[in-house]
Amino acid sequence: MLKRACTDEQIAERRAEIVQTVSKMYDEMDYQSISMKTISERISIARSSLYCYYGNKEEIMLEVLKGEYASWAKEMKAFLSIKRAGEDFLAEGLAAIYLRHMRLLEMVSIHLTDIEVHCPKNALVAFKRNFVGLIPDLSAGFSIQFPQASPKDIEGLCDSLLMLTYSLYPMIHPSGNQYQAMKEVGMKTHDDAHAYCKSHIAFLLKAARR
Repeated sequence: MLKRACTDEQIAERRAEIVQTVSKMYDEMDYQSISMKTISERISIARSSLYCYYGNKEEIMLEVLKGEYASWAKEMKAFLSIKRAGEDFLAEGLAAIYLRHMRLLEMVSIHLTDIEVHCPKNALVAFKRNFVGLIPDLSAGFSIQFPQASPKDIEGLCDSLLMLTYSLYPMIHPSGNQYQAMKEVGMKTHDDAHAYCKSHIAFLLKAARR
């Protein structure tokens, strides 16, 4: 069982342990099955003590999502900082980055509204502030790749890629029922996730290079 944290450093460590645990639970369990009760049981901490660190499950999930965004943005920044590359190379590399962050894609596509509606406002404001802080690095990276593009065009490209982040998961990872229903009514399914993602990123990059 976790010992009670006393110093600011210990509190930060406990919060990090809780977030890490919930991140693993997200991969192992149905989202609806995760609760303050199941979290406290997994960590071996009294539920009342868990509330000393986080107000509810959604606040913890917001911290998980914050880490996912940071990891994704860091990888994007590193990739975009390379010497100016061709569109196919960029689309290939960016698609690979997206698909390495499937947890992020799933969370923002399916659970983000629930998380943001139910988490404390101060936590949501801090999350949004952190998210906004990631955008300049992405914009700077795309400015390297598209030096002729206007700031407005770069902003539009970043916005479009963020929209792809929010909408990609359901298209490349439908549930069993969704997949069967799509097949039955003749809807196109996208079994090659990388090719699908790359094609949409390539389309957006071409628009930015005009």
